[in-house]
Amino acid sequence: ALLRRGQAVQDFEMLNYKKSGEPYWVSMNIQPITDAAGRVTEYVAIETDITQRKQAELESARTYRRLAQAQRIAKLGTIEHHLSSGTLRCSAEVCLMLGLPDAQDSIRYEDFLGRIHADDRDAVREAYELAINTGTPYEQEYRIGEPAGELHWVGVRGLVEGWDDGRSALCHLTV
Repeated sequence: ALLRRGQAVQDFEMLNYKKSGEPYWVSMNIQPITDAAGRVTEYVAIETDITQRKQAELESARTYRRLAQAQRIAKLGTIEHHLSSGTLRCSAEVCLMLGLPDAQDSIRYEDFLGRIHADDRDAVREAYELAINTGTPYEQEYRIGEPAGELHWVGVRGLVEGWDDGRSALCHLTV
């Protein structure tokens, strides 16, 4: 459609096949060449073989799907706490535990603390902040509740990474 309108195509990825039938991936950039009247008369195309990168991307996606499936089967969830923004990205299993819709996979740290049973909240905050400030592993059991009032005991473990630059620090947690 872009070429029909005389526009350039950039970074278009396409699966091709060699004469032997072996597949390979290319990234294409196509630039239309126009005459003095502005009509396209020819095209210049550059193809770059991206097979290795594409295979790595596809394998990464397969691995991610297997991990997500294993987490669902084991009822194991993960949380990434972005310390600079105070937001937590939660896996589907954690969203289920918290009573959150899957589409809302990001919540604020304070909202997460609000889901922890009131009797456990101060101890959780204290232990978690100690782990973040000292870089030591975090491990704790506490009660967490859905808005409807159902409580679950959870065991949470985590590690902080990325304090080197002070901005992109994350705390990876399993629930």
